[in-house]
Amino acid sequence: VTRACAQVCLVYRADRRAAPEVWFQDLACGWHYLAPSFTCYFRLAVAHLGVRGWQGCYAPCGADPVARQWMRLYCPERLHANDRAAEAAEAGG
Repeated sequence: VTRACAQVCLVYRADRRAAPEVWFQDLACGWHYLAPSFTCYFRLAVAHLGVRGWQGCYAPCGADPVARQWMRLYCPERLHANDRAAEAAEAGG
């Protein structure tokens, strides 16, 4: 059984001296900016304890239900912070 998965991609700009940015492509094929460099992305991954699907927190659709369950168990403070940021974004725009 194959399962569709979102992707995390390093995006290299025309200026080859610049560090690659990290973007997230959700299952709807929308692209969402995650971090200005791999180092920043790795720090985010550590903050989310590497829970599979944590990147969805930075997309409008949010993390999938399974990722939210794992985050609720292992890093509830990150889930709460991400939910508050999403609510603030909805209220502001």
